Amino acid sequence: MAMITERLPQSPATEGWRAAAAVAARRFKAFGASLTRRKAIHDLSRLDDRLLADMGLTRSDLQAASRWSLWGDPTDRLAEAAEERRAARK
Repeated sequence: MAMITERLPQSPATEGWRAAAAVAARRFKAFGASLTRRKAIHDLSRLDDRLLADMGLTRSDLQAASRWSLWGDPTDRLAEAAEERRAARK
């Protein structure tokens, strides 16, 4: 049996499917990252208030971040809250 060494030309339909698959893969990866970050927030919620305060966070910050959109990055909200608290202390 002969092996095909040349790549067959791509049709516009094939390219469309490939682009759609790439978009779906990016969204799936973003959703997985969001779930990982939410788990990190859950892990932070197990810490006591003093440790959270050392990081510049409060329990209400964690609760607000956990209600953030599933497609957004809840850790961005935590970083903003901690930065605002640090700036207010200065």
